[in-house]
Amino acid sequence: MAERDLVLIRKTLEGDRNAFGDLVERYGRLVRGVIWETLRRPDEVEDLAQEVFFRAYEQLPKLRQPAKFASWLWQIATNTAIDHQRQGQRLAVSLAEQRAALSLYVRRPDEVVEERELTALMWEALDRLDPDCRRVVVLYYFEGCGQREIARFLDLPLTTVKWRLFRARNWLRDDLLNQLGRDAQVQPRTHQRLRNKVMALLPVSVVVQPQPRRWLERWMPGKYWALGTAAGLGIGGLAYFQPWAASPPSLSREAQQSQAQAHLAADPLIEWTPLKPRAGQRVHITAADLPVKEGNYAELHYIIDPWHPEDHVVPMRQEGRLWVADLEVPKEAVAVFYYLSPQREEAQKLDNDVSTLAIQKGLKRYRHSLLVHDDQGALVWGAAHTRAMMSQRQGREPEEILAGTDREIALHPENFNTYLTRWMTLLGEGTPAPEVLAQIRAEQQALWAKYPDQPEVLWWMAQVPTAWRDSLTQELCRRFPEYERADEMAYQQAARHFYLDQDTTGQAGAMEKFLRRFLSSRYADEAYRHWLSALGRVAPDRAARLADSLIARTLVVPYDPQKEQDQRSNLGIIGGTLPEGYAYSLRFELYLKEGKVPEALALGPRLAASGLRDPFPYLYLGQKLAGQESRALFYGDPPIYPRDLPLAILVLEAGLGWTTSENLLELPGFNTYYAEPEAGRAKQRQRYLDQARAFRQAFLQALAQCHLSTEAYAQAARYLEESAALSATANHYGRIGDQTFVLLGKAYAHLGSWDQAEQAYLQAVAQDYSHPEAETALRRMHLERYGDLHQLQQQLRELCPQAPEFALADTMGQTVRLADFQGKVLLLYYDSYGIPESTPGEAAKMLERVRGWATSSRKQGLGILHVSRSPQHRHSPFRLVLDDDSLGDKLQLRTTAVLLIDRTGRLRLRREYWPDEKQVAGWNRQVEKKIGELVRENAPTLQIATAPNP
Repeated sequence: MAERDLVLIRKTLEGDRNAFGDLVERYGRLVRGVIWETLRRPDEVEDLAQEVFFRAYEQLPKLRQPAKFASWLWQIATNTAIDHQRQGQRLAVSLAEQRAALSLYVRRPDEVVEERELTALMWEALDRLDPDCRRVVVLYYFEGCGQREIARFLDLPLTTVKWRLFRARNWLRDDLLNQLGRDAQVQPRTHQRLRNKVMALLPVSVVVQPQPRRWLERWMPGKYWALGTAAGLGIGGLAYFQPWAASPPSLSREAQQSQAQAHLAADPLIEWTPLKPRAGQRVHITAADLPVKEGNYAELHYIIDPWHPEDHVVPMRQEGRLWVADLEVPKEAVAVFYYLSPQREEAQKLDNDVSTLAIQKGLKRYRHSLLVHDDQGALVWGAAHTRAMMSQRQGREPEEILAGTDREIALHPENFNTYLTRWMTLLGEGTPAPEVLAQIRAEQQALWAKYPDQPEVLWWMAQVPTAWRDSLTQELCRRFPEYERADEMAYQQAARHFYLDQDTTGQAGAMEKFLRRFLSSRYADEAYRHWLSALGRVAPDRAARLADSLIARTLVVPYDPQKEQDQRSNLGIIGGTLPEGYAYSLRFELYLKEGKVPEALALGPRLAASGLRDPFPYLYLGQKLAGQESRALFYGDPPIYPRDLPLAILVLEAGLGWTTSENLLELPGFNTYYAEPEAGRAKQRQRYLDQARAFRQAFLQALAQCHLSTEAYAQAARYLEESAALSATANHYGRIGDQTFVLLGKAYAHLGSWDQAEQAYLQAVAQDYSHPEAETALRRMHLERYGDLHQLQQQLRELCPQAPEFALADTMGQTVRLADFQGKVLLLYYDSYGIPESTPGEAAKMLERVRGWATSSRKQGLGILHVSRSPQHRHSPFRLVLDDDSLGDKLQLRTTAVLLIDRTGRLRLRREYWPDEKQVAGWNRQVEKKIGELVRENAPTLQIATAPNP
């Protein structure tokens, strides 16, 4: 934080007024808290805070230790408040007058709408505190400042601040502290409003940093140098050097007021009635000085659920200088988040992907909030927590999130979900400090001591990734075995062992232990599948016996679709791999590893006649029997698979009947969208529908390849035509590895339908802007039919669209545009997960491949840009930019991808990467070949149209 202050101070001294505005916004609450603690008059606090920042602005060139800016500012604030008292500008006021002043406090957007009436009892209790402790309490509870902020501001060790807060809590009663946290909440917009006022009234001439003395000045003291210069150059010389000594000139009062009004016009005053809205009630919202251009009209956009945001639009009407809207608070809402648009705009398309910077950017527009109250005027259950979750989704500071959770806990201490949000916020990113873990542990122990008979307490405590979460899980299962979520808790524990533990024997033991305890759990299907997988590696004999029992149905895993729809959270793999289906695949592998080929082949007809609703084993066995590449069930060297095309077709056709959307959406994993709230269910269901189409396409393509091998081209074409129709309805997420159009081109070519074959191949190129196999086939066709490639080159050119213009910010805050790479071949490495390069796995391998391409092509005009959609990603061997401009949505990217843009700004290749090593290896060769092709192109450089600065 101190480093950030140094940067802002340097920019201020160089003439950047906005940099000082950032300092005002950063320290506004701290300055207000010091003044409030001294004066006890909130109606005077803001004016005096402005005076503090004016003094700081004027004296900033004299600051000798910029790293001590925070403590220096505290001294100015303290001295200003004390001077204000000594000069008699503050009259003594009674406690009743203090309450009256608080009740007159102006309400603005996002401010707490409850009456800020601090009782005499509060101030009497605070006055009994040591002044040092009282100052920390006021900063922490009145202004919502973080402990680290307070420590830096008061120039104290963090442990001292924590100790003073601890002492204060011992002095104040619990109910008094709760009232203080509830009725004196931080105003989220206060520091922004203070920044606006200070910025509007700052002098136009910025603070000028003293220039280094010139060579002659080193030989003469400053005052003699100034006198000599004035004598030699006259009055003009004295005026020339005046900025070195004079303070910045101030504007007249009229000019200050004019500039303030112009600045604040963009931040209209918003009021609403009633101040404490209830669910289902109509709220009257008015906005003054909303900058609506002539011919436009204003709109109010609002959402009610941060996790499943859906943008609703309410038109506003003009009444004189006011714009007015009537908003009916939805009956299911506990909070409403909104913004005012001074023009007509489409409803925002928002997603529930919290890791996406573009989504955070969209949610930050909803700056204002209405919290729902009950009939007694108190906040309803979950209102403050929902606002805290909104702050989290908007990527705001932890202190703001904690202010909301603490308020919810004070109002509704049995809302145990809120504790989880609080603890996860405290943990933050990376390795938490020991004192943070100790604090969480102490809070959890206190909560459990207060509610010893509530299993929900243990449930939410065990969701926090701490070293003692397993012991909490065991305690829950031991004390509350009938609790409806006990099996989910136990399965989470077993799944953690399975995915994180390298001991395969331990993985098998964890799943077996779970199944013995929760045999009829809704997670039994996943547990059996994981148990089979682990046993297949460490105890093949036991795995074979278990698989035989599942295949023969002497062991039946209980499965209740309705129960899963109502209760299940999606903790496993999305897709319906039932245990009996996985048993067929596992047994097939084990037979082949034992050299029992006839027994392995006998599983094919048995599976086809079984009526098993899970399509996955049909696809697995069918592809292996057809000799097609697909992922092996186990790691290591796969067995030699027998090739039997008629049997492969039999198995694949039997499985194709179960790939209807109706069947797939009833299988475990797929049906978890039922557990989503109504607002987000449709999006999740659409996602699963896309995957269901992709699964059916996989069957259609596998069957088509079988028929192409047997020269049944007409039958292959019929399967592929259905697959092509599905491709038209699926988004790009469902087209990873889609070979439909290449195979369709082959079928049409063998049937002599040359025009249809050409269109199919062109469609294959259009899907990813380049497909080497399709392009080779097209070249061969054009050479045979026309004798040249001129027409083909034009067709391929038309398939390559102009890359969407983007304006992304790198980690240094600098804007990066597509036009910056004009005349170069640009490789975009798009990382949707934000995994650091040091993390082992596919992301690190991908970065290493990109590094190799960069080394081989750097001198040939190749530029590389690493684009990440995750705010957590801060490291890369290449220039890293964060996708807050929805570039991934514009390009329809859902996973790790590589895109190539040629020198004219056209997209020439898109490859999305899925964890299939054989497929990835082939794609990497295609990308490397395409890079070489593009850097060798000597195409004329075209002017790229750039969008204006947002």
